[in-house]
Parts: sequence; structure tokens; C-alpha cells
Amino acid sequence: MADNRLKYVRLSLAEISARSAFILDQIDRVETEIPNMGDQMQFPAVSSLTCVDDGNVSTTPQTPSDDLVTLNITSHPACFVDLPAVASTQNIGGNWADAIAGQALRAIRNKMDSDFLSDTAKVQSFDTAGDFVSNAAAAALTKTHFATAYAKLADQDGSDPQNFMWVLDAWAHAALMNLSEFHPNGSTDVSSLGVPMVGTLFGAPVFMGGRSCPRQITAATSAVSISSNVATATLSAGHGIQAGEVLSSSGLTTDVSGVTVTSVTATQAVYPCTASDGAFADGVGTLTTAAARNLLIDRSYCHAAIQKVPTTRIVDISGRTASELQISAIWGSATRSGRAINILAPAGSL
Repeated sequence: MADNRLKYVRLSLAEISARSAFILDQIDRVETEIPNMGDQMQFPAVSSLTCVDDGNVSTTPQTPSDDLVTLNITSHPACFVDLPAVASTQNIGGNWADAIAGQALRAIRNKMDSDFLSDTAKVQSFDTAGDFVSNAAAAALTKTHFATAYAKLADQDGSDPQNFMWVLDAWAHAALMNLSEFHPNGSTDVSSLGVPMVGTLFGAPVFMGGRSCPRQITAATSAVSISSNVATATLSAGHGIQAGEVLSSSGLTTDVSGVTVTSVTATQAVYPCTASDGAFADGVGTLTTAAARNLLIDRSYCHAAIQKVPTTRIVDISGRTASELQISAIWGSATRSGRAINILAPAGSL
């Protein structure tokens, strides 16, 4: 016999999920697939085709090279709710079921949004030429920073500005208020659960991602050496730190605070550090940037496979009269390189 408590929660989750509008609901979705842990999905595209002039010239039919992106279903966020015995006698009736389902869905989907934006920002932002970054960590965002991001993304082959979307934190959203090019909605759709679309900028919708936007980038160091008061930190590939950013360190023999990165490579960051020449004894620590990551995303080149309605089950807790409600989802995402532009901004000021 089915558990009545579970029926109430499932009904509430289905109703709430039908009107949710989170960041991952805006990008290219695989609606027909029910993802399971370990699944892989491939998204093909044609990287380029060559045009030739018509005339008395024999041409060889082209064999397009596949531009494949593999999406791995590897993430499994979950919420665990303790249900005392007295709750069992109440069948989780009335508003309690809605409250549990709504709060769990918010927590799970916000975690998905945060992970997606963090991964997208970190991977897309690392580029020694700064091709996928709108600006160094400026003191304040201006129209030029947003316009530069828009131009860099529109300049990519196959880009369609109709598929662009801005995802901004609260401070970057506030900076838009001074721009005549920003057209606010004037009202927010309160019927949806998730991330509000607050207006448009250069014709692209603006979503206020709030704290789902990564506030800072952190990168673990495996070694640090000093030469003439200049530190060279060895990092993992795709660390996301940019030249011109302000950073601080922790856990190192000599830590710094508020210094500007002078240069980066695929596996290194160079910054000023007053200390004796030579390698740090351990060299294992963390570098943290001061800038928040806001994004302009081409959503047609981002892909996600998500369980629309989270799965639920109730299990007994050993040694207690209570049980536990488990609400979880399985998902994965992937983006193509160069299909998101970072706009760096102070993490808590205009």
C-alpha cells in the first residue's frame, strides 16, 4: 500500500514544478529524456562549411566534421527531511506538504543553478587572451562592459542574439538601473517559482540569478615560488583566474590580500608577494578572486538533462520511531567553449 504522506508530497511537487522557472529552465533542454546516473548524451553540430565559387571547377563534396559535446549525468542533489512519529499520524496534510515540497524544490534547483553557473563561469572565463571575459575586475560596471560582452558573444560563428540571456547578481542588476538601454519589466511574475526575468538589455532577457551567480573564483595551489617579490602559483588547468583581477590567498607560507594578478597561463597565476626568494615549503593553499561572475550566455549552445519533478521516497530511520523523507533529482549539463562571456564586477558594491 502506498504511503499517504508520499502521495501528498508528490502531488505538491508536480504542481510546483509545473510553474518553476529557474536558470536551467531557460537553456537548451532534453525534455524527452529521463536521465539516470551515469547516462551520457551527445549534442552534435557542424563546426563549419566552405563555400566555393560556381564555375568550370570540379568540387569534392564536403564531409562535415562533427562538433560534439558530451553531457554526463553525474549530479544528484537531495534534501533529507526528518519526519517524527507524530507527523505520520497527520499524513503530512494541508499546507505542510506544500511547504516541504516547495522548500525542497527551491533548495535543489538553486543548487543546480549555482553549480551550472559556477562551472560555466570558471571554464569559460579562463583564457589568457581574455576572449571570453568582458573586462578586468573594474571598480564599477558601465555600459561599455555590457556592450563588450554582447559584441564578443555575437562575434562567435553561429551565434544568434535571439538566444542570448543575461544572468546577473543583485549588484550587477542594480548597475543596470543607470543604463537607458535597460528596459525593466515593471512587474515580476509572482506565479512562477525560481529566477525572475527583470527586463531586457540590448534585446536579450535579463535574469537576476541572485546568489546563484558565483561570487568569487577559488583555485587550489599545488606549488608557489617567489622571485624578486613576485609569486608564481601552480594551479589546475581551467582555474578561471584572469590577469587584472584582485585576489587574496590563504593557507600559504606567505599570504597576500588585495593584490592584482599580473599574468596567467593555463596552469599558473602570477601576482606580487613580498617574501624571500625560493619555493614555499608546502605551496598548498587557495587563491580567491574578489570579483563576482555575471554571465551573458548563448542558451542554444548550453544543454541540460534534468528530472523535471524530483523523485521522492520515505524510509524508516533505524533505532527511532521517526522516518525520513528523501527528495532528490538527477541531472547533468554541458556548454560549448566560447558560448558564455564573463562580466566581472565587485562582489558587493556598485
